[in-house]
Amino acid sequence: MPLTGDEVFGLPELPYKYPGGTLTRTCVKILDTCAPIATDEAAELIEKLGCTRAVAALYVDKANNVQTTVGVLEMPTAIAAATLAESKAGWYNQVVQPTDPITRTFEDGAAYSWVSESLYRYFIYEITGRVDGTDRTPAEVDKHVAAQNAVYHLVGDSLDRRSAAAGS
Repeated sequence: MPLTGDEVFGLPELPYKYPGGTLTRTCVKILDTCAPIATDEAAELIEKLGCTRAVAALYVDKANNVQTTVGVLEMPTAIAAATLAESKAGWYNQVVQPTDPITRTFEDGAAYSWVSESLYRYFIYEITGRVDGTDRTPAEVDKHVAAQNAVYHLVGDSLDRRSAAAGS
């Protein structure tokens, strides 16, 4: 059964608390093909490894000027997901956000946090920065990392439940 936005990201009307703030899911995008989410070598590798579906969401905390895009690529195997996660790190900070943010997207050179991991047969990536797209200050880094970690755990827990249900 293909991934759905509510399955991976929870219900849209439920805000997600993290240390120092509250994130609200503003949009979800589901792509039945992974082709649009990357360019160049990253896109070639994603296609070669057999990505079957991409889901992504944008979480915003306007009060703290924080936005986090989180995406999950459904791969055919755990090995494919791990191969993607272990490939050249620089490729994935260029992955296009498959969402339509209500806020500005990150501009070239704007400071942000980037992380990617594999879990089971899923590749998870997150981009976190300021809602206004400008460079963050050193004082904002801890809040951005906390927001990023909170969303990662939300998604990881959802994928854990999905994996456990599939094994039953």
